[in-house]
Amino acid sequence: MPELLKELQEKFGKSEGLRIFNTILPGIMGDFNKMLEKAGTNMLVTEEYRLEDGSGVIKVKGKKNANGEITVEAHFSS
Repeated sequence: MPELLKELQEKFGKSEGLRIFNTILPGIMGDFNKMLEKAGTNMLVTEEYRLEDGSGVIKVKGKKNANGEITVEAHFSS
């Protein structure tokens, strides 16, 4: 998810963007993967995760294909 890291670094600066990426993203992806596992094959799942300080939202979307492969995109918006 290099796009998300770049977006976070543009908003918060290089070190703070990396800190957010490394500390918050694992929890977000764990939660999102559970949602994908519950969804049907090829169903698009979308979710928004608001940062605790209210400074923005990480929007995640993805789907699981018939082979069980998962594709995910994530973007930040303020």
